[in-house]
Amino acid sequence: MSQEFRVVFHHGHWAMPRRATSAEMLRAVPAEKVLERCGTHLWSQKRSTSQKAELFEHSKPVTSIDEFWSHSWHGRQRWKVWCLLYVKNAWPALFVSTATAALVALLFAFELLPGWVKTSNYAPPEPHAYGAWGCWTGVLTYLLMIILWKPRADVFVDLFCIHQANPRLKAEGLLSIGAILKNSESMLLLWDDTYLKRLWCVFELAGFLRSHQAQGRLVIKPTILGPATFWNVIAITFVVSTDLVFSGIPGGSVTRFLLVFITTCAVAWPILVWRRGMVTLKRQLAEFTFAKTVCHCCMRGHIDDNGGPIECDRELLGTSICNWFGSVDEFDNLVRSDVEAELKKQLAVSPFGYTWVLHAGVPILWAQGCFVQLKQKGAKA
Repeated sequence: MSQEFRVVFHHGHWAMPRRATSAEMLRAVPAEKVLERCGTHLWSQKRSTSQKAELFEHSKPVTSIDEFWSHSWHGRQRWKVWCLLYVKNAWPALFVSTATAALVALLFAFELLPGWVKTSNYAPPEPHAYGAWGCWTGVLTYLLMIILWKPRADVFVDLFCIHQANPRLKAEGLLSIGAILKNSESMLLLWDDTYLKRLWCVFELAGFLRSHQAQGRLVIKPTILGPATFWNVIAITFVVSTDLVFSGIPGGSVTRFLLVFITTCAVAWPILVWRRGMVTLKRQLAEFTFAKTVCHCCMRGHIDDNGGPIECDRELLGTSICNWFGSVDEFDNLVRSDVEAELKKQLAVSPFGYTWVLHAGVPILWAQGCFVQLKQKGAKA
């Protein structure tokens, strides 16, 4: 244990120094390791001691951290993972899937792929070969790339970078959080309506803003963004496929209407969830105080899974907040000013903007290859 760590405890000051207790405590983990197997490491907090130790071994000491991932462990974990996959892998998935869909549409146009003969809605009413190859290969490639792409970044994730099984190393990691925040070049905040209730989460955000003085890059994404994107990609793929599959078939119009209705619900659902979240965010910011936040240790009654005592994080954070921000009241004021401004700037404006529409609506582009081919055949006829 480092000398600085011993001094902090020797004098009874439960406060985080702004330097790491040792060089080994400034750690990061490759983002691809966190997101492997669809980010299953983040789905649950129930792990054996050996599993916790194994996760820590995936991290490594670094001199700087590319990105600090700040999140609540009490929201929907799968939404959080899907959001991370979207934020980190969506652009490579978009480019590769669109290129694949274009190639497959070209093969279909040259009759190298089979289709089925039906009367076209996009050409004179005579039989043409139909195929939804572009849509189907596009969505399959998109989802595979989202899952399999390996983002290149060294990130801080508490589960990997703070030892969860060794009490001494865990304490050193927690005491080094100030240095970790200061040496993080950016922060990715995964927001849900539990975030502002968690003292650690708010402390991380406020600490990052204070230590970087608006020079660090802060990106805030609502966790609903991930599932909303993937659900819309799949739903819209089915809808545009109906023009290729069900056109000219009895009952096709009814099927098309039902799928359009489903897609409308798919688009409306995340927007409604986000709007409800904004109402919650506004109320939480207006009512925020240090005293109303909660810590995991307090919720457990300061007893671990084995019946042993857990040190109270609230005491540690309370003293650290006084050292960092001057007082608890100053911390509350910072949350209701700088933190509130950042949250509102990035969340109050709809996250479902042009970029999201591009990703969610890309199946329409994939389908154009077949539509263009049908129109060209009609023109030649």
